[in-house]
Amino acid sequence: MQIALIPADPSLDITFHDVERGQGYLGALQELVSGDIQAVTLQRYAMTMYLNENGKLEGLPANHRATVLAHWAEAVRSDDIIAGDVVLTGPIDSAGEDTPIVDNHKWWLLRFDDEQTESSATS
Repeated sequence: MQIALIPADPSLDITFHDVERGQGYLGALQELVSGDIQAVTLQRYAMTMYLNENGKLEGLPANHRATVLAHWAEAVRSDDIIAGDVVLTGPIDSAGEDTPIVDNHKWWLLRFDDEQTESSATS
């Protein structure tokens, strides 16, 4: 299943990875976010964001791109930030399972990444 990874480091691009669903899926997500996961539904964008649930307590760096997405989706309080690397999947299906990132998500995320990079360069 294809997922997107948004690194907290703004100099690193958003990347796409294939992750096998099944027995090792939870562990793979935990490894990518460096800890226990918390799901945040980005309903407006038909995606689910997985983040390190203790990222702020562990002092992980702020993830500006993930924070912007979560704010735009009205998925977190306006004064909240996302810390650490995050994983994006498609929406959760009727059986409660993640769905993959699809081509429309990829296109949108790559454009979003480019715009955020340009915005950071002019700040």
